Amino acid sequence: MLEALSLGEYEEVRQLCEEGLALLKEIGDRYRKSLVLDYLGHAERALGEYQKAKRLYQESLTIRREIGSRWGIAASLNNLGFVARALGEHAKAKQLLEEGLTIAKEIGDRGQVSHALRGLGSVAEALGNYAKAKRHYQESLAICTEINHRLGIAYSLSGLGDVSCALREFQDAKRCFRQSLKTALETRAAPVALNALAGIAALLKQEAQKERAVELAALALHHPASMKETQGRAARLLSDLESELPLDVLAAARERGKSRKLEEIMGEILGILWPLDAPTL
Repeated sequence: MLEALSLGEYEEVRQLCEEGLALLKEIGDRYRKSLVLDYLGHAERALGEYQKAKRLYQESLTIRREIGSRWGIAASLNNLGFVARALGEHAKAKQLLEEGLTIAKEIGDRGQVSHALRGLGSVAEALGNYAKAKRHYQESLAICTEINHRLGIAYSLSGLGDVSCALREFQDAKRCFRQSLKTALETRAAPVALNALAGIAALLKQEAQKERAVELAALALHHPASMKETQGRAARLLSDLESELPLDVLAAARERGKSRKLEEIMGEILGILWPLDAPTL
């Protein structure tokens, strides 16, 4: 299930989880049931089914409270915080993530500490508090680096890239996005790679590389492994670019992006578009 989630194969995750839940119901394993509920919630959240994801995470939280799994409680609270943020319920998201963070710190679970911090960073970013978001993402990145949580590293770097772009710290944004893509490529994490590409598209728009921005945004919008939030970001960027490019140029760039392979574009960015010795903007 974890591999399928990492690859963005959400329908396969759904099927595996439904089969797993049926089996676990027969044998009465509530701990593993809470894990599978989480995985199914992750798939539903990626697909934009936020209310379904919320119900699954809440069911998982109920089980974990009943069996006294403090690690599980922290994880469920963090998951619910991410859903609340996706629903635009920023105050609720902050409350849930701070509660998850407190428990994770008390039990010494650094993985869940980093997850909560990353969620708090995304809430601050959504509210336009970029300095606070940057601090949260940096702290999450430091922990993920220390515990070698590669997926967490990729997501934290992508968040830092977005915030750096918003702060017009473009060279920092390039460095973060590039490292996020490299880590995503190494771990075969398509969803985080596509999220980073959506951020890179926004950065290219700032650099007046608008056709290239359209290509990347079109890939992020139409790729089956893209999370719903990534698709939303890409769609908004494409809408903004509609008034900035001739319609025929825009349409051609969109078609090029839709037809490209993710690995091909990632390779171009890592090896050609943004070489390591790129000059400072």
